[in-house]
Amino acid sequence: MADTFFTYQTEDTISDQSEKINPPPQLDLIEIEDESNLIVPPKINNTVSNRSNVLQNKTKDTLDVNLEIINIPTRKANEYRPVINKEEKVKGFTPSLIIKENTTWQAILLLAAILLIAFSKAFNSGRLTQIIKSVFSFHAAEEVVREEKVFFHRVNFSLFIVFIIVFSLCIDSLISRNYLTVDIAINQFQIAGIIILMYLIKFLSLSILSVVFSSVQMIVTYVYNTLVYNYLAAIVLLPCMIFIYFSPFNPVKIISYVIIPALAIIFVYRLLRVFIVGRQNNVLNFYIILYICTLEILPLVVLGKIFVFK
Repeated sequence: MADTFFTYQTEDTISDQSEKINPPPQLDLIEIEDESNLIVPPKINNTVSNRSNVLQNKTKDTLDVNLEIINIPTRKANEYRPVINKEEKVKGFTPSLIIKENTTWQAILLLAAILLIAFSKAFNSGRLTQIIKSVFSFHAAEEVVREEKVFFHRVNFSLFIVFIIVFSLCIDSLISRNYLTVDIAINQFQIAGIIILMYLIKFLSLSILSVVFSSVQMIVTYVYNTLVYNYLAAIVLLPCMIFIYFSPFNPVKIISYVIIPALAIIFVYRLLRVFIVGRQNNVLNFYIILYICTLEILPLVVLGKIFVFK
C-alpha cells in the first residue's frame, strides 16, 4: 500500500505562484530630452535687494506704468486722433436741433372752437347757412340784418368766439415763427384780450356815429358784413392752425403760402363789401374811402406798432 502525501500551501506560496504565472507589468520611464519646455516655478527670494535686481533686468509693460507685469510681450501704441473738419457732414445725415413745443393750451382752444362750430351746425343749421350765403351775396346779408338778434344770436356769438380763438393763435404762431416781433413777452390769451378791446372800441365808435348821423341801419349792415368776413377767415384758418400745431408739415410754408394770402384776399373782399354798403346807402365815395382809411386801415397801423413785421 503506497503512502499518500498531502501538501499544504500557505497564502505566501499561492501568491508566489500567481506572480510566476502572471508577472506584474513593467513601468517604462520616459526620458525627457528637452527640459526647457518644463515650467519650473522659480524659488521665491524674500530679500528686497534680489527682488529689485530681478525687476530691473525684466521688461515692464509700456501701456500702463503703474502695473508691474513681467514677461509679457508688449507693443507701444501711439495715440491717433483724426482731425475732423467742423464743416464736414456725415454722408446722408444732417443733424438738426428739434424743439418740441408745448401745445396743450392750443389743443384745448382749437377743440373748443371745433365744438362751437359743431354746436352751431347741430342746433342752428339754418342761421349758419344764412351766414355762409352772406359771404357771397349782399342780398342774403340784408335778409339777416332785417331779422332780430343780428349780433347776439347764439350762432353769431359762437362764431365770434371762434374768430377770437383762431386769430389769437394765428398771431401767436406768427410771433413764435419770427414773422412778427414783440418787445414784451405775450401769449395767446393776452393777444385775445387786445383783439376784443380793439373791437369794443370800434363798435362803440360806430354806435356813436350811427346816433350822430342818424344812420343806424347802415351801421348795423356794415358791422354785420364785417363780422361775416371775420367768421370766414376764422373757418379758413382753423384747419391751418391744426396743421401747424399737430402735423409734420412745415409751419413756415403753411403761413407763407396759405395763411397770409388767405387773409389778404379776405381783407380785400371785406373792403369791397364796405364800399358796396356805402353805395347802397347813397354815401359819397370820398366819405367811404375816408371811412375805410380811418376804421379799417388805421387799426392795422396800430397793430403794426405793437407787432412789427420783420
